[in-house]
Amino acid sequence: MRDPIVHRVVSRVAGNVVPLRPNSGPKLEIGGKHYALSTDSGPLMGDLAEDFTPSEGGARIIHPPENANKWRYLWAYDTDAQVLAMWRVSDGDEKVWENAKHAGAQIVKLSKKGQLNRVGNAEFKHIESHMQKRNHETIESLKKIVEDNKHAEEKQLDVLVREYFEEHVVNLIEHSISNIKRGVTPIGFKAYDHKGEVVSVERQATIYVVSSVIKKEMTIEKVEAFLRSKGFDLDSVHNQSIEWAIGDVQDAAMEKYLPPR
Repeated sequence: MRDPIVHRVVSRVAGNVVPLRPNSGPKLEIGGKHYALSTDSGPLMGDLAEDFTPSEGGARIIHPPENANKWRYLWAYDTDAQVLAMWRVSDGDEKVWENAKHAGAQIVKLSKKGQLNRVGNAEFKHIESHMQKRNHETIESLKKIVEDNKHAEEKQLDVLVREYFEEHVVNLIEHSISNIKRGVTPIGFKAYDHKGEVVSVERQATIYVVSSVIKKEMTIEKVEAFLRSKGFDLDSVHNQSIEWAIGDVQDAAMEKYLPPR
């Protein structure tokens, strides 16, 4: 996540891991039900429990420490909506969300290892809600750490960047979203899930316009010009602080404007 935050605060949101038989792997309890955890990170690093011997001249594999917990992921297959999703359990971060029809090999692979949770839509949504809450709590914890360590100039910078966003960008975003709701296709937008089977076309289009408007209207140059007009000393903050502040604004805008999947 294009993120300046380097601290990791995950312990306060860790779930209860229930050890089962040695061959079955641990499980995570959510709402009184137990779900199989997985060592398989999917497209991230493959299966953390497998050993890889790269061929000479091939890619170098970076292994996690031997004592590291490899049971980091939870895979859920919504058999009603045909969605396959995976979250990192330490912080609820969503890593995979795709049409199950296109993930047959992964589903078979996980099933053979006993690391796939097949659930109906209602149960899937309950898992998703649990992970979203965990992720929100983790992000808020990280934000608090960063905020507590900011000096006065950085806090002033954040206020001014949000002010710029409210004055020069919000109306453009809201106008574009209004057009989407009226059935207008944004210029340059191409849906990757054309039928909206996994992610609604409206959500895809909204992500596109929010990102595009911010990229165009909140360039470093434009924000710096606004800051100077407010008498802000650009030399009083780290040279990446403006970029970070813009990223925070974009994250907040996504959270505010994105419709459900």
